[in-house]
Amino acid sequence: MQCSGAPRFLLVGLLAVVGVCTVAHQACARAAAVAPDKLTHFSFGVASGAGATLLVNQFAPSYRLVGGALIGTAPGLLVEILDSTGSAGFSAGDLLADFVGSTLGAVLTDQIILRFWFDNKGKGGGVQVGAPF
Repeated sequence: MQCSGAPRFLLVGLLAVVGVCTVAHQACARAAAVAPDKLTHFSFGVASGAGATLLVNQFAPSYRLVGGALIGTAPGLLVEILDSTGSAGFSAGDLLADFVGSTLGAVLTDQIILRFWFDNKGKGGGVQVGAPF
């Protein structure tokens, strides 16, 4: 990491992503637009995709988006493999929700958190006011 406050920014970014997913999960569950099980898989996928992108950024920064999406899907795949051995059975819809969520988490982390705070080596954008108040 290039910034001394990097862990704090990463934590804030991850908490923001998880918070948005939690609020969206509750709103969609109330509207019954999507099955609650799929929303749970999607929400967990967003968090795991974001975390996997941060992990891949440490070892292979040029592959962080693709690596984050694929590695972020691995926990959902493991859950579906375990479900297939039990009474629940394998669900391609759940795996798709995991993949879409982890891809969204990877894109948000790659394009927003890492690009603005870390790729600019601490020289993030801002607004400058030229006149006194």
